[in-house]
Amino acid sequence: MITYPPPAGDLLTPVQRNALHSIEKFLIQNEFDSRRINPHLSDLTDKMVAACISEEDQRRMMEELDRYVRWRRLHGYWLTFLFQQAMRQVNSLYFMAACQLYAEAQINANEDLLLSSLENAYNASEQLLAMHENEGEEQLRRVAGNFHGRMRRVYGYYRQWYTSRPYCEINPLTEHLYSEKTFFDLWKAFPEQKKPRSLIVPDDYLEVISQCKKTENVYCCIVARRFLGILYQGQGEWEEAQEQFRLGLEEAQKVSLETEIGHFHRLYGFALSQTGQLQEAARQFEKAIVYESHPAFSYWQALSMRELGDLRMKMTPFVIDLSHTPVEIELAMRAYKAGRLMFEGNIGMGIVPVSRAIKQQFFRSYTDNALQAAVVLKNNLEILAEIEAAGPRYVTELVAEGAVINALPADGQKRFRQARAIFHEHLTTFNEKKALDQDFSQYVASVKGNREARRFYLETRTKLTGPLTLAQVSDKIAQKVLALRLPNVMFLLFHVGEEQTFGTLLDCGLGKMWTGTIGFGERYWRAQHESYQKALEEAKGLPDPSVGMIQLLDKLLASYEDVLNPLLEPFLPLLKDRHLKIFPRLFLNEVPLHALSIDGKRLIEYCNVSYAQTLGLFLRVHQYQDQPHKSTSSYRMLMICDDKSAPHYQGAIQHLNHVYTKNLRVVQNPSWQEFVASLRSCPTDIFFACHGKYNPDDPAASKLFFSKSDEVTFSKLFSELDLAGCQCVTLGACESGLGRTIVTAEYLGLPIAFFAAGVRYVIGSLWEVNQLTAAMLLSHHYELLQTGQYTIPSALNEAQRVIMQISKDQVIAWIRANLPNRVNRLEPLIRRMRDPPFSNPYYWAGFYVAGDV
Repeated sequence: MITYPPPAGDLLTPVQRNALHSIEKFLIQNEFDSRRINPHLSDLTDKMVAACISEEDQRRMMEELDRYVRWRRLHGYWLTFLFQQAMRQVNSLYFMAACQLYAEAQINANEDLLLSSLENAYNASEQLLAMHENEGEEQLRRVAGNFHGRMRRVYGYYRQWYTSRPYCEINPLTEHLYSEKTFFDLWKAFPEQKKPRSLIVPDDYLEVISQCKKTENVYCCIVARRFLGILYQGQGEWEEAQEQFRLGLEEAQKVSLETEIGHFHRLYGFALSQTGQLQEAARQFEKAIVYESHPAFSYWQALSMRELGDLRMKMTPFVIDLSHTPVEIELAMRAYKAGRLMFEGNIGMGIVPVSRAIKQQFFRSYTDNALQAAVVLKNNLEILAEIEAAGPRYVTELVAEGAVINALPADGQKRFRQARAIFHEHLTTFNEKKALDQDFSQYVASVKGNREARRFYLETRTKLTGPLTLAQVSDKIAQKVLALRLPNVMFLLFHVGEEQTFGTLLDCGLGKMWTGTIGFGERYWRAQHESYQKALEEAKGLPDPSVGMIQLLDKLLASYEDVLNPLLEPFLPLLKDRHLKIFPRLFLNEVPLHALSIDGKRLIEYCNVSYAQTLGLFLRVHQYQDQPHKSTSSYRMLMICDDKSAPHYQGAIQHLNHVYTKNLRVVQNPSWQEFVASLRSCPTDIFFACHGKYNPDDPAASKLFFSKSDEVTFSKLFSELDLAGCQCVTLGACESGLGRTIVTAEYLGLPIAFFAAGVRYVIGSLWEVNQLTAAMLLSHHYELLQTGQYTIPSALNEAQRVIMQISKDQVIAWIRANLPNRVNRLEPLIRRMRDPPFSNPYYWAGFYVAGDV
């Protein structure tokens, strides 16, 4: 039987024991604080090198540190890091093992760069294989296969949880890589018990516990108790779960198994809370917070704080006198806030997008209760901060990152964007229709083929951690938003919870806020989304898709009106003649909320409407208004046209040539190189009058078609564009404004590529738009903009109102003036339509503007 005894130094030589003791003493004296330790890394690494002179010394140290990783979190983290540095320095074959040990130590802290540690080990093993094609080839292949398997487990975990699971199916206390790692430890020690977790019964764990009577087996006994308690918990047997968590905690404390104690405090506290033992449950969470107070454990500490917040809410009296807020709610809010700030600091240090997204997905399961507490307390700052923290942070980070890298040299900026696109390609989203091994093989190919680019991105991005973390702190963002004082501007922010949806209206001029709720949660919106997507595909297959789309949108909007109008109607008196900026969440992103009919009128008829994905994104692009434009061109607007596949946009060109005269440059069917060349003079507006295709399974593969032979993916735009100073990008392409929103933590689509490139506004579309009305609407939008009396959002909104009401005769007159060669084909079609022909939202509501106000 494999055993996992605690580190005792018995595997080491006296020289090694002394060296390790000296290093540990220094680490303890400096409280394992990276700020105090980092200046001494060179000396500490040299001590580790001196303790690992021979291969035998290195093997001994590796085996000893393997014990540290399982038993002592902080010691294991730093010692394996130094061992990794030492083995790299002496070019030892044990560098690969050191990378693996360090990755497992990172798992103890739930640190997302563990995958990069495994990548380093895998690349090293592959390089050795290439150098030693015959000598020791079989052994090296086994080593490489081992790292390949470990990478696959981590990648598979990310892929498993980066899904559209409802919050109620997520348990942050049990779902983490540490759980995966320790389950694998049990399987190695007891191979006869190997079976899928779904088939394991309590007797399986009890059998493991019964075989772990000796001291060297206590690790497996304690880990088995944790899994047994979790199994009982899943079966609703709370008293049995409590007993296992209590026993496991006592045993872990007795033998100082540091890696397990915090988990047992949390699990025991949660189990106690389910049987009404709330005070003792609170003590367990508080003990976990104290035990894991070191900054290295910020994720676990944040988890305990949010759990404590939920527990305090359970302690609140069922009936609340709003004139005397219960102290339990105030205590809950403090715990929620502390946990949120701790959590944001943790994921701010994260670099792997999918790892951060999964953590946020887990933490969103606490947002509903935290928002309830903030609403009862009428704490506007906390309401905004909780909504922002639960939103698609990836959007905020990319835009903030785009601003921060401007400090790099021009060639460094370009290299960073390209390296970022490579690093993010397989670690941002997963195509759920592909098999795991298909996705994983592409990721591994990138790891092997783009080693330098990935290393450059990691090193550069790590240096940017400080400012990027600050840019995403929800409290700071909320404070800035409340201090804006934008006259006549209203923000409408949504949060989709498990059983209800929150709507918060903020008057940015006065700083006043109102929050309401409706009793429809995530499951309802998910069902609406799935029904809409199915009907959308069916409509695309009809001989005349517009007929199906009109019926589909009428049905979609009616269902949303039934649910949202009770929330929105009380806000109507506050919205008249204002600018309303909507911050949708999840599936609301795919709905033209500006077309909702409320009290007999479309929302857009009450006020101007624009959108933004997060408050952080808005604040960043709002800063652009004060930046001078760097244009050196003689033209203001650049149009990229596909005259073969999008012929009706030739009418927009004809119309705008009269409006913009010398301020318009049109590039027909360009190659990518020609497009990039046209950007060198920095136009203020770019209008893509071409086709586009959104790929919901793989958003990074979404495309713009410059011509039948030239297509440009999101990845290419994301990696190569710098549009700092550009005011607006208009995506006249179909589905160009969609973004992946099923995974609640993130929003990914073509608009984000342009925001990340420095653009202030993006106009996109939500479906395959009617090309004639798109050409008319957008040409009228730019005509209004040229007068100087409209902002970009108000010009688009006014153009939509015009198209909504335009008569058949006016449409025909526009066609005759701007598309004379298509009059014979289009005029009979318009004549057969009712008047006004384009009143249905299908014709005008597909376009929306996101970004600034």
